[in-house]
Amino acid sequence: MALAVAAMLAAFPARLHADGWIVAEAPAAVAISEPQSGLFRAGVMPAIGAYTDNGIVALGLRMRAGMLRNGAAPSGQLGDPGMGGLATAGVALRLALQGLWIEGVAGGGVTGRDLVPSVEAGVGWDFAAGPVDIGPSARYVRVVSRDPDASLGSANLVLVGIDVRFGKARPASPPPSVELAATPRAAPPAPGVDRDGDRVVEHEAGCDRDPDGCELAPQIVMYDDRIVLDERVLFDTDRARVKSQGHDLIGELVRIWSEHPDWRRMSIEGHADVRGSDEYNLELSQRRAEHVRDELVKQGVDPARIDTIGYGRSRPVDPGTSEEAHQHNRRVEFVIDREVAVVAGAQP
Repeated sequence: MALAVAAMLAAFPARLHADGWIVAEAPAAVAISEPQSGLFRAGVMPAIGAYTDNGIVALGLRMRAGMLRNGAAPSGQLGDPGMGGLATAGVALRLALQGLWIEGVAGGGVTGRDLVPSVEAGVGWDFAAGPVDIGPSARYVRVVSRDPDASLGSANLVLVGIDVRFGKARPASPPPSVELAATPRAAPPAPGVDRDGDRVVEHEAGCDRDPDGCELAPQIVMYDDRIVLDERVLFDTDRARVKSQGHDLIGELVRIWSEHPDWRRMSIEGHADVRGSDEYNLELSQRRAEHVRDELVKQGVDPARIDTIGYGRSRPVDPGTSEEAHQHNRRVEFVIDREVAVVAGAQP
């Protein structure tokens, strides 16, 4: 079983979002099946799990050990079992979205001297509390007896408690403030590239003169010092992984970079629409910027020349509330930092 779990973890696409974390669970446990509900009082069944995830789906290993307290003495020929102990280990699959999560666990356990299969199903809600996430959880646990002559047989438990998650990645660079007012894009400068009279070229001439930007390649248009890409060409909805079409587009961007030796650095900005929580949008936009950076590096760009930041919903370019406005606001912007060049014929 350990080898199978290790193989599953190795195959899980952790590169989508290299985020590993640990969960500690402290629940009360109650037997809801017969005869266990009459033989045992409520007890505790704490657990701990280690996970890796891509922001939506997490795969992990969970271990649980605890006991139910001794109840009233049984009637008839059944002996008093005392306290009811249970220890389990299993593979967990968790789906999460904006704090809400559901989880399934399958594995095996030990109760008394018997080895038994076990399964769990759980649901919970996490809230950020400083460096940890904490929230309520409820779980259903079933252990299956394989002995038809066993006096207690299979058992069903309900667990209710608190989950605390440690080590969940936080966005590295939060925006200075959250503003829901639109931040208009700077208008293109007037014709001519030497705007301050010092005979120095600040921007690419073609992009400066064209109010619609200049097309560097299909779907890649530069406005002054920015390249803006709609989220749909890079990502699936609510995902941070760069899709295959986006890989090709980033490859074109790498080619264009190689043809512009004056491009010193690039800042990748992730933006979201105004719907959803600040925390969710900030984290998603940061992860998207980081995944675009990783793809640029994979295709040969020096990582020391790339910065990333997620602004979440704090910098919309369209103040509207229509779906079209939301789509305008869900974007990735590449801000180019150039080396200046002296205009030919300039006097020193």
